[in-house]
Amino acid sequence: MKPLTSIAAVALLSAGLAACGGGEREAESKTPVAEAEVQTTLPEAAVSDTALQNAADQAAAQASTTVPGAAPTTPAASEAPPAH
Repeated sequence: MKPLTSIAAVALLSAGLAACGGGEREAESKTPVAEAEVQTTLPEAAVSDTALQNAADQAAAQASTTVPGAAPTTPAASEAPPAH
């Protein structure tokens, strides 16, 4: 009787995990100078859609932040289009 119970328990747990799974979920965020995409395969019970979107927003904002001492992000004079 114990092997049958064990097999039934494994089957139920496998079905439960399959139901919780799902595909990959993602969120995107854009700023005028950067964009970010965050992905997860965790179920929504572990990472809510709101938390996923907040992570994307934070990543885009962080990528948009100027770092002290960094080179400017504007094109160099040689890369700029010619003036008319």
